[in-house]
Amino acid sequence: MTYDASNRKDVRKAEKAAKHAENARIEYTRRIMSEALGRTWMHSLLARCNVFHTPFVRGSIDITAFNCGSQNVGLQIFADVIVNCPTEYILMMQEASHKELSNDRHDSDNRSPNGEQPGSPN
Repeated sequence: MTYDASNRKDVRKAEKAAKHAENARIEYTRRIMSEALGRTWMHSLLARCNVFHTPFVRGSIDITAFNCGSQNVGLQIFADVIVNCPTEYILMMQEASHKELSNDRHDSDNRSPNGEQPGSPN
């Protein structure tokens, strides 16, 4: 079946399908953001899409262009999250911050393999 933009029935049918798809996307975004694992996944996805940093790579026009494309997709998802799940977005960022702080503390721990601090008496 072909789409006829001059036919009001076809236009209305396309509008209904678009509205249904938008509602499904919003509901799924809410579902993802309602669970801790979903928020972790979403934060990782947004980070990979260059939402939290610049896509620019000095001297690499092709990589910059690729990163800009990724960022465009990420910003569309980011907009869905911000508009439809503002409280869960704040929670996601808090969880990510806590995880990053925890990882930083773990990485900066200068303990020896047997658990002693450097310079401590044996």
